Amino acid sequence: MFAKHGELRFGVAGWSAPNWVGRVYPKAKNFDGLFYLSQFLDTIEINTTFYNPGNPSQCKSWIRRVSHNPYFKFTAKLHRLFTHEMKKPYTMDDVEKVKNSLGPLVDAGKLGALLIQFSPFFRYDPEAWTRLTNIVEQFSEFPLAVEVKNRGWNRPDFYKYLEEHQVAYVQLDHPTVKGTIPPNDRTTSKVGYMRLQGQDYSSYWADCYGLNTPFNVLYPDHVLDYFAKLLSNINQNTNETYVIFNNNIDGQCVCSALQMKAKLLKEKVNIPKFVLEYFPMLEEIAEEEFDSVQKDLF
Repeated sequence: MFAKHGELRFGVAGWSAPNWVGRVYPKAKNFDGLFYLSQFLDTIEINTTFYNPGNPSQCKSWIRRVSHNPYFKFTAKLHRLFTHEMKKPYTMDDVEKVKNSLGPLVDAGKLGALLIQFSPFFRYDPEAWTRLTNIVEQFSEFPLAVEVKNRGWNRPDFYKYLEEHQVAYVQLDHPTVKGTIPPNDRTTSKVGYMRLQGQDYSSYWADCYGLNTPFNVLYPDHVLDYFAKLLSNINQNTNETYVIFNNNIDGQCVCSALQMKAKLLKEKVNIPKFVLEYFPMLEEIAEEEFDSVQKDLF
């Protein structure tokens, strides 16, 4: 049922979203979105760890619920205390709390990357450099990926540091404003990582799919083609590549992830019947229909 395609993994950010019910998820009591998505996607970026470090038992539950897919791996956001709350110093106890919480994912080989996602206001300066390098070194036993947005980080010594420490540089598609780094095909480790949040590429998409926000649009096909080329280049220089769609207001991320998967693998893909009903444009890339079978995994 699952195929290992050059370690390319396609997925979405999170799995608990109220707006997905009736669009991506059926209306069912005790529905397990993680189990459901892992039947046809091979990665999910964990958002909850950004707000709460969690605990080992929670991670063990996540591992059980994706055990039917041997190629599934998570990525997880580092807690915001490290990346966004700059005026509040963190302690080594905070570091150990994160390590203890995510330990089961590492031990099971199910953590593809710990995402160190800095704020858009995290600008390059000596203090910021020290904070970044401290975090990298304190979590060095984890597979790491760093996301910075400000153009001040677009400098040789930054990329050299990531290469020397085998930290993945995260490519990000997001609303482009002055001073941000545009997405490209640069790699700094054997792990590739691209996050696609979505933009309003034309008024047509905004008119069709709601509010004029970066997370509430479907990617036009020609834009998916553009990023498919970048991802193809990235994948040639890495052992595994994580492709995370975060245009998730109404579940568009699931549709976009499946479209990208079909493009890069150059084959039809498994798509649940319920998803096809809400995103009929996926019919042309659907290999087979299947209904999720919920199990008592708790």
